[in-house]
Amino acid sequence: MAGHTHAGGCRYATAFSFFVTKPLTSAEGGLLVCRRADLAARARTPNVHGIDRDAFARHHSGRSPHYDVVAADMKYNMPDVAAALLRCQSDRCDTLHERRRAIAERHAKGLASLTGLLLRPVP
Repeated sequence: MAGHTHAGGCRYATAFSFFVTKPLTSAEGGLLVCRRADLAARARTPNVHGIDRDAFARHHSGRSPHYDVVAADMKYNMPDVAAALLRCQSDRCDTLHERRRAIAERHAKGLASLTGLLLRPVP
């Protein structure tokens, strides 16, 4: 979004990538932030192969282990190991961002004399 809108400030939902090239990474995966409950509910369904409730909900407190597949889908949840990798970085978010900015600035200065090379400004 243009202007001074913060990440995640969209009207309905925002997706954040934690791919390996991102400042905060879990090596893969991402995060979806929803402002609407219906979108959040729909986003959770692929999390468990389109099944209407997760394993905990199927086996907790004497509930029936039976389930319905309500949507043909993939499994889109983040593995615990990837989430742990991301969590370890979250407390250092500002430090990681500054380090990345400093590296980009050093590269921009080193490449500035090359004719015909257009570089994005370093934020």
